[in-house]
Amino acid sequence: IHSILSLSNFDSSEQATEFEKVFLPEIIEKKVYILTPTINEKSLSLNCHFPAGIDFAISGNSGQISQVIINLLSNAIKFSPDSARIDISLSLITRNRSDDYIRLIIKDEGMGIPKEDIPKLFTRFFRASNAVSGQIQGTGLGLAIVSRILEIHKAFIKVESTPGVGSSFIIDF
Repeated sequence: IHSILSLSNFDSSEQATEFEKVFLPEIIEKKVYILTPTINEKSLSLNCHFPAGIDFAISGNSGQISQVIINLLSNAIKFSPDSARIDISLSLITRNRSDDYIRLIIKDEGMGIPKEDIPKLFTRFFRASNAVSGQIQGTGLGLAIVSRILEIHKAFIKVESTPGVGSSFIIDF
């Protein structure tokens, strides 16, 4: 119900999103802390890589960016087998001085996503065929919420995945 209400609010033209300076490492660390019991329960190795000396701040809504991180990290945990590795990294990508952006990558060693399912991943109520056949619970709304929030923030997401190897969700802010 919460997910449906969130999507409905994002779709409402009446909702105004207030932006502020958001520090991505701080949000990521808080969400990792919240999910630590689940990470430990599955004996997962979670590694964060945030190079020193880089601000990694964006203009955004901290609550919405937190939702993106929790949805993607929860999926990485859910779809990873016990004792697998999850990597979270931030980097500054420079094309030219006026066109720098921050890249966030959440990479897992989970079940992966069939190639034919990737274009539909961010569609409401869609679940990858191997998640359905594997009877992994979910509503198919988490990635739709992620996509909508990133659209509001003028950020872009792409997925690289190989079944049986894992997935990387790559966001450019």
